[in-house]
Amino acid sequence: MARFYVQSRSCLPLCVVLTLLASSMFFQPCLAATLDKLSCTYTYSHQDVVVQGRHALVEYYRPSGHGPFPLVLILHGATGALTSAAGGEPSLSLLGEKAFARSCYMVVLPHYLELIGHKSLLDRADMNEVFPLLFKLTDLLLDDAEHLPEVHGEPVFVFGQSLGGYLAASIGIHRSEVAGVSELSGGLAPRFQDPSPHFLRVLIWHGEDDNVVSPDEATVFSRYCTEHKLAVATHLIPNAGHYVPNATLTTIVQQTIESFDRIAEGSGPTK
Repeated sequence: MARFYVQSRSCLPLCVVLTLLASSMFFQPCLAATLDKLSCTYTYSHQDVVVQGRHALVEYYRPSGHGPFPLVLILHGATGALTSAAGGEPSLSLLGEKAFARSCYMVVLPHYLELIGHKSLLDRADMNEVFPLLFKLTDLLLDDAEHLPEVHGEPVFVFGQSLGGYLAASIGIHRSEVAGVSELSGGLAPRFQDPSPHFLRVLIWHGEDDNVVSPDEATVFSRYCTEHKLAVATHLIPNAGHYVPNATLTTIVQQTIESFDRIAEGSGPTK
């Protein structure tokens, strides 16, 4: 059995332990569609989007029904996004996008690295150099997403992993319509630590054995949230590295959906 030791902040319980079955196969990155809440069907589409003269593929998972629906922006890590050889919907999920759509969220998954001419970006120095530009371009992608006819307006949610986790945290801190952020194996970039952030609910997930992004990044982000009276739950995952096991990722996505649901329904803080 594997456990998440949850360090809660703000008005959250002091200690929560979530127990789940762990898989022996590590995330590669993909996610089987095995989550519990499947209340909507969805349609998939993608299109080339132009931002300041730069092109990127953006994937859309549109729930069935008339809507409007809450928006979740999903930001992949530095290894890039999944693609389908036939140009259709990928058979696997990257970060639970299919589960979010089945839970009646309008899902927007941009291949944001394409905006700077990359499919992946693995050098840490390169990431640091281009991060301000990626933040600006991803911020503009969110502007476009918020104008989709299916979108409810506020609240807006962001979920990201690794480099996408850093972007998710930075966007969440700086945009007042973002009500919830969930980030995995990332952190909050120091230059984007707004001294007066709006109220935000944050889920932080990090493997204790991550040797790509130090777990200290989770501690720093969690401390920032506490000092600025944001509702935060920090989940440190034993025996997990930068890429968590499939079963663990499934649970992270499920817990994120449930947390975002509660925020959207106005029924209380994150767990």
